[in-house]
Amino acid sequence: MHSWFHSPVLRRVVLVLLSCVALIALWKFIALLRHETLGSYYQDVDIYLALGRGMLNGLTPYIDLFETKPPGIFLLSALSLHLFNGAALILWTETILLALLPVIILVAVMRMDRRIMTMVIAAIFTIFLALYTGEAGGQGLAESFGAVFAVAVVMLAARYPQRFTIPVIILTAFLIFLAVFFKEPFLLSIIGGALIVSPSFSSSQRMLPSLVIAGVLFFIGLFLAGVFAPYFSVYLSHMIGHQMTTPWGVVPDPLWLRTIQIPRLWAALFSFSGFFPIVIFSVWLAALPLMVFRTSTGTSRLLAALQWLLGSWLLTLSIGISGDFYGHHFVFGVPVFAAFFLLCLREQERLLHTFTGKVITALWVAVLCVGILLKPAASVTADPQWLARDQERRNVAQVIDTTLAGCDVDRYLLLINANDGIQGYTTHSPLGPLFTQYARMISGRPEFLEIFGRQFHTAPIAIDKDDEPRPLLDEESAHEFQTAFTDVPPPCAGKDFVQPVPYRVLFRMGYFP
Repeated sequence: MHSWFHSPVLRRVVLVLLSCVALIALWKFIALLRHETLGSYYQDVDIYLALGRGMLNGLTPYIDLFETKPPGIFLLSALSLHLFNGAALILWTETILLALLPVIILVAVMRMDRRIMTMVIAAIFTIFLALYTGEAGGQGLAESFGAVFAVAVVMLAARYPQRFTIPVIILTAFLIFLAVFFKEPFLLSIIGGALIVSPSFSSSQRMLPSLVIAGVLFFIGLFLAGVFAPYFSVYLSHMIGHQMTTPWGVVPDPLWLRTIQIPRLWAALFSFSGFFPIVIFSVWLAALPLMVFRTSTGTSRLLAALQWLLGSWLLTLSIGISGDFYGHHFVFGVPVFAAFFLLCLREQERLLHTFTGKVITALWVAVLCVGILLKPAASVTADPQWLARDQERRNVAQVIDTTLAGCDVDRYLLLINANDGIQGYTTHSPLGPLFTQYARMISGRPEFLEIFGRQFHTAPIAIDKDDEPRPLLDEESAHEFQTAFTDVPPPCAGKDFVQPVPYRVLFRMGYFP
């Protein structure tokens, strides 16, 4: 970027200012990483832990306990429980991966342009992107894991035209497998990002061997996890046959309409920082003319435009495929965001060829710097409310586990709303498949509700909570509930048993002597 400045003094002043911004960005990123290790996590992690505990207890995901995630996060949760009896391994692994995210992109940038000015600007952008990934998809969510692996794939894809070797193919395949093993929509954004960074359609096809190998690794992973058959017969049939076609969440629109929800993407990025959508959409839009006009013929320019359009559509498809549009679902776009930025850096000489291009780029850099400077740093102290919640659930879980062990009961019926999280703390697993009690799972697989009905009439012990709804109980069952269970403990609960208010351990009438 030496062509920006004719004065060496001015160049040094700008470089010093940008370096200061980069250092401040790095400090904020370190604060985020520190926050990730403090123990708090997003409420969905309790569901992951329940699945991981179920696997340790000999249960099969999707059959015995159902959740709409691929098995990668369940295996990591099981290992975390086995080693640390909690989510520590999940959070520390995520922290390490998030720390690698800017490094992965900067290594790709360095192979294109080692000039200090370029590297400093790239560092600011990549840290901004990593901060977004950590805030929107962090705290143990599966999206943060998949995003780092997917970004690594896109950065490797940018090198394919220059170095297409067997080790690169195998490494790329393994990274694709890891990304998809944590969240399948990353396959779409990986392909979309690869299309953007590839000089042409023909060069992007060089990823096909890696995709095939990744598919084989995915099947092997399912088999080793013990979920090969239920993944396809239960989980995938639910996701494709119901959740994708009958979305439940924020936007119950048909799939084609969910893939063009650009305003929702802008709003999601804006909720992170008012400047972040400007930064992202600028490189997104700039990528189109840069891709089109790097070629000289009409046909190749048309193909380049189609390449940009397909990559953009895969970006929005990966986000909108579920129909929920929850904040962490927008992290699916991170690999393509990185691809747009990398493309702009690769084509920067043409971008800076005109005075207009220089002015627009300067404004973009200014917005990038102001955005990251105004972004508040994450807290480096634990959230007292989360710590209190965590301690309460640990105490309640101990009462539940002690009671079940004393009464020789393997599993309990959970009658609490899905977001409570107690199922992530108990060493005994809840009855399933419906243990999170999402209505979308009931409407998608009515046999789950039938199983729950049978469990309601036979379960020896149920867990309830004051003032919490019981979404699976119809009016007749709710009335029966009053006479089917009692909170008066039988002798097997022990003479020191005390109800863990506001939770209640309920015992089936007439079951215990």
